[in-house]
Amino acid sequence: MTFQGTANPSELALLRTALNEHCTEFGIDTSNAAMRDTIASRIYSLFENGVDSLEVLKLMLKEDRPQ
Repeated sequence: MTFQGTANPSELALLRTALNEHCTEFGIDTSNAAMRDTIASRIYSLFENGVDSLEVLKLMLKEDRPQ
């Protein structure tokens, strides 16, 4: 998919799910707004570059984490 500059409701749901599942998996508290904003920015960047699969988004986010 080529990003068109806006996300439709189903795409937004996908991005939100990626954020929530990543934060849950790695124990990132919902009150940690700065960390969630950083992760959300990365998710959106990936989406802008054509990543539109929940599993691929989650995998790429996991690969971004420091070891």
